[in-house]
Order: sequence, then structure tokens, then C-alpha cells
Amino acid sequence: MEIFSPKLVHVPFAITKWGGYSLDNAFLDEDKELWSYDPFKLFREVFNPSFPAPDITTENGNRILIAHIDGDAFFGVADFNPKKHLGEILKEEILTKFKIPHGVSVIEGEIAPWGLYPNESKKLMKIAKEIFALPNVEMASHTFSHPFDWRIVGKNSKGLPAAHNLPIKGYVFNVKREIFGSVNFINRYLSPDGKKRTMDLFWSGNCDPDRNAVELTYKAKVYNMNGGDTTINYSEPFLSCVAPSGVNFGNFYQVYAPISNEMYYTNDWHGPYWGFIRVIQTFKLTDKPRRLKPIDIYYHFYSCQKLSSLNALKKVYKYALSQEVIPLFPSQYSQIVLDARNTVIYGNRKEGFTVKNQGFCRTLRVPISWGYPDVLRSVGVIGYRKINNYYYIHLSGSGSYKLLFSNKKPKFRLISSNGRVKKWIEKKKGNFILLDLELQSYQKPTYANLESSCRIKLLKGRIEKRKKTLYRLLGEKGIELKVICSK
Repeated sequence: MEIFSPKLVHVPFAITKWGGYSLDNAFLDEDKELWSYDPFKLFREVFNPSFPAPDITTENGNRILIAHIDGDAFFGVADFNPKKHLGEILKEEILTKFKIPHGVSVIEGEIAPWGLYPNESKKLMKIAKEIFALPNVEMASHTFSHPFDWRIVGKNSKGLPAAHNLPIKGYVFNVKREIFGSVNFINRYLSPDGKKRTMDLFWSGNCDPDRNAVELTYKAKVYNMNGGDTTINYSEPFLSCVAPSGVNFGNFYQVYAPISNEMYYTNDWHGPYWGFIRVIQTFKLTDKPRRLKPIDIYYHFYSCQKLSSLNALKKVYKYALSQEVIPLFPSQYSQIVLDARNTVIYGNRKEGFTVKNQGFCRTLRVPISWGYPDVLRSVGVIGYRKINNYYYIHLSGSGSYKLLFSNKKPKFRLISSNGRVKKWIEKKKGNFILLDLELQSYQKPTYANLESSCRIKLLKGRIEKRKKTLYRLLGEKGIELKVICSK
């Protein structure tokens, strides 16, 4: 990058044979936090990547969709129906109508008998238990006292107690109590059958825990999520408004929420209360021209307080479900993020790539100039889909793959599905390749779009449409098919 003046040429950023350099503010303008240089072009020129990229936005060709709810204001009542707590409104108006996976959290200090509202506790815990009994809900903690600033909570200032968490009588901040205590409370008192376990801890307040706090979530055996604040929208369509997938703390990792919550879109809940509908802009701008994030419907219980905010929330759900998505639980998204970071890839385009991981991250992304993924010669590769000038390659979930390319289209490929792979078996028998594929979605019905010149036998589901080699399959209880291809 060069800047010319009559007598001088100023080069604030350069890539050289020995590496390169960047002057202060050459990448990001500190005042407006805008990229001064295309970061995608920069990455390509500096690192010259020649390997597939593990992708955390997509699975089986569909954009990942999660929904997670912070526990704030569970105890509150609806302005339009003061007889009902917000937990009841959420259950009746959202969770039982939009039957996709959700992560729902509670703040122990808001609903427990020893918390802020002991007189309401019995009813609040009953509502929480009913919510956690829903099959599309996984249990999550939003801590014990909802720390607002994790780095200074519990510390004194000029001899006075710091007010950086909820004022629970007699409580002195303890990070283990926040994490282990709240998780154990949910498991012991709110699990509907005594077997369902807390899967996530959603960070509270500024969502800026230190290394010790993040490590404790690992020891508590829950996934941790929140922070990041991806807020890109039509008023601020800037890449600097897109956060990374998380932040590293040595051997531990804080997974950021893919998309920001309604606090940003409603001006910290000062209005307009219907403002969360603007998150749809964020969904769109993180999908095109590049898919940067999954869809995340992330909000608090107080979004059910006002009719305008509840209606906005419903519109957000309807938009998300009008897209080609694959709904997953928040814990599954966390697994994908962590697995993508630890995926091992080696090889080259000519001889193929060997890919190893734990089987949670099931998508690789490559430029379309690399040619077609060779499904029948590869191992653990089910298909691919072209999205924004890239091929998104679908993996079986086995954790061990061989990826080969060809200049010819494969005879069989899964194009897209809203279901996850439950089974994928590949066998070679004489001059034939035998495939067995089973898909299951949290959505009903499960659907799959295929391209195949091979013989297909459906064991579960039905053919909704067929046009030459293109198939659309539907199954209320999933889809299973056997495929016979000649070599």
C-alpha cells in the first residue's frame, strides 16, 4: 500500500521477502476502528493458504442456526400481561412455537430461595423446571450473582464494597460459587428428570472473564459462551464490527456469541423496543458477500416484557427459519468452534488432503478454482455446495477424512440438508461403490437435496421432487438411503 506526495512515497504497510512491516494505524483506524486495508486480501498475500479451511458457519450446506437466552429478568412480568412472569411468556410464545434447539439460562441469585426474590422462588423454579423439561431446550447457567465486570467484581474501592454484581444478601463474591455453584444448583433443583445436565455457562455483564474463570468452566464440564459483539448493520457495514470466534487463554478458550443480543439494537434497552428486528441486517451482512458467521438468535428474558419487543423477536425467528439453516444447540456450536481450532490438515491439492479432528467440525471451505471434491474417491466426504464462490465440503463426522479433487463432477453428492449425519458407510464391492447415508434434523421434516446419477434406494423418507439427477427428499422421522454407484 503506497501513499504519494509531491516529494515522498509513504509506505505504511508492506509485504516483503523477509516478512513485512506495518506502521501504527496502518490496519485499523483507532478513532473509527475501520480497516485501512482489505483483511481478506492481506491474509491471502501474507499466508498464501494452500489448504482447506475448517468452517464454523455451515454444516451440510446449510447455515448453522442457534438460539440462546441469557437469564436476566426471568422473574419479571409482562407489561401486556402482568399476571405472567417472563419465563412463562417465553415458554408459551417462543419455545413451544419455534421448536428448534435453544440454550436457556437462569441466574441462580434471581430464582433461588436464598436469592433476591425468596417469596417468588417456588413459582420461578417451577417455571424454570417446566422450560428445562422441553425437548428442544438445553440447560445453561447465567451464573449466581450476574457479575457485571468480571475483572473487578468483588474488589473494594476506597474501602467500600464494589457494586459489580447483584446485591444478594450476605454474599461475598467467589468465582467458584458463580460457576460450580450455579451449575450444581441447576442440576440438583431444576433438572426435570434428575438426568438432564447443564451444558453451558453464558457469561454475564461485560463477558470478559479472566483465564481462571474460563478454566473453571472446563473443570465444571460445561461449555462457555458470550462476548464478542458482532453488530455489523446497514448503518455500520464495517468488517471491524465482526468479532472473531472467541479468545484464547492458554489451553482454554472462550467462545464468543456469533451475533450480538438485543441490548445493542435497543440502545441498552432504552428503546426502540422493537429494535432487535435490525439483527436481521446483521444476519444478512454476515452471509454475503462472505459467510462469516452462523445465525444466532441471542437475547434476554426481558425481550418478552413488551409487546413490541416480543413481536420483533418473533419476526427475527420467522426470518431465520425462512433461510436454509441447520438448527443446533449452543453446546454443539461450541464443540464445532473448539474442534475447528484443533483440526489437523496435511497434504496438497494434487495428492489430496488428510484431515483429522474429533468429528464435531464437519465442514471444509475451498476456492471453486480447486475443482470438484471427488466424493466417491474421497473418504468421509458426503458432498459439497457452492456458496459465495467457495465450495463448502460436507464431512461425515467420523473425524478421519481423505479429501481428493477432480475436474469432473462426482456421480453422487449431498448438496444440502437441514439434518446432521447420523450414519455414513462407504464400501467398495467389485466395480461398485456402496453408500449408506442417514440424516436427522431437529426441524421437521428433515430434508435433503441430492445430485446423483447412481441408483438410490430410500429406506426412510420419500422423494418430494426429482428433475433428472436432482432429488429433494423429505422425512418426518429423518432420511435414510442406500446408493449404488459404478466406479
